[in-house]
Amino acid sequence: MSEERTYPVFTDIDDDFHDEVMSERWWETETCWFSWNVPERKMGGWTYCQSLPNAGICNGGAWVWDDTAAYSMDLPHYAYYRSLQLPERGARDMRDFEWPNGVRTTVLEPLMAYRVHYDAPELIVDLEFHALIPPNPHPVGVAPFLVGTHFDQPGHVTGEMVLKGEKIEIDCYSVRDRSWGPRPAGRPRPKPADAPK
Repeated sequence: MSEERTYPVFTDIDDDFHDEVMSERWWETETCWFSWNVPERKMGGWTYCQSLPNAGICNGGAWVWDDTAAYSMDLPHYAYYRSLQLPERGARDMRDFEWPNGVRTTVLEPLMAYRVHYDAPELIVDLEFHALIPPNPHPVGVAPFLVGTHFDQPGHVTGEMVLKGEKIEIDCYSVRDRSWGPRPAGRPRPKPADAPK
C-alpha cells in the first residue's frame, strides 16, 4: 500500500519570490508562466519567466505560435532571453514586477487574479488572468518535483495582443503555473565507475 500524499498549502506570500526558502545551490530556480489562446486562429501564446537567484540571472520571454510554423525562428513571435541580470532581492517583488525580459506581472487578487503585460516591437500583450479555482498543487516528494514546489491553475484570460500591428482580442480559458526549488538540469553528472575511459 502506498503512502498517503501530502500537498503544500499556498498563501498570499506565495505570489512573491521564494529566495528565502531556497538553498544556496546555484541551480535553485523559480518560474512564472502564463498562457493564452485564440482557437479560431489556431494560435496560442505564453510568457515564461525563470529566475536563478543564486546565480543572479533570469531567463524567458514571450512566444506566439500558430499552424504556419514548426520551428521557433519561424513563429509569429519568439523572444527567449538567457542570462539576463536578475535584480537583487530587495529590488524585486513578483506581485508587481517587470522582468528584465520585458514581461510585467501584477497581482490583482492574491493567488487568483493577475495582469500580464509585455511590450516589444512585434508584440504587445495586455491580459488579465482570473482563476477558476485556487492553485492546484503538485504532491510533495513526487516526480518530477521531488523537492521543489509546483502548481497549475486554470483561468479565464481576457484582453488583447497586438501582433505585428494587428490587434487580436483574447477571451479564452487557459492555464498558468508556478514552481520554485532545485532544478539541477544541465549540471555535470559523475560518470559511473564502469564507464569507458
